[in-house]
Amino acid sequence: MKFIDYQSAAAATCLPLCFSGAYLRPGLLNEAGEICGQFKRLVRGDIQFDTAKHLAAKEIGDVLWYVAMWGAFKGIDTEDISLRAELYHPRIDSVSELEELAADIVADVCIFRMAPTHSQLTGLLLKLEKLANAIGFSLHEVAVLNQKKLKDRKHRNVIQGMGDVR
Repeated sequence: MKFIDYQSAAAATCLPLCFSGAYLRPGLLNEAGEICGQFKRLVRGDIQFDTAKHLAAKEIGDVLWYVAMWGAFKGIDTEDISLRAELYHPRIDSVSELEELAADIVADVCIFRMAPTHSQLTGLLLKLEKLANAIGFSLHEVAVLNQKKLKDRKHRNVIQGMGDVR
């Protein structure tokens, strides 16, 4: 899947008032932190490893949405970027290694949200892909899951609201 195609589908679920820096910057940071939150819950014993991986994949999809919208908002050309369907990076079963990958994404998001460039966008997507692969998903699969979730929410008129389960 081409990233620009995902970006276009994501834009169809973006409320007009949300296509702004005031919404997208904190949203991107929030969602990146939520990836880390899944591994925190795992360490605390609230969820099992397979559940943490599945929930982290959903959060990666949410970060992907914000990266797509922030890139569009800032006018970054994404025509040359693809979301690969294959797994290029090894699976990881160490919670501390997964948490480290998630923390790297948060650090990159902090930089990307301030002065995004094409190079930063592709670097962030590569890190998202690496984490997705580490938990057994391709970034393409994550994008498809995210599109399905958001299309369903839009169809049911629950794009606005709180919580993962709407």
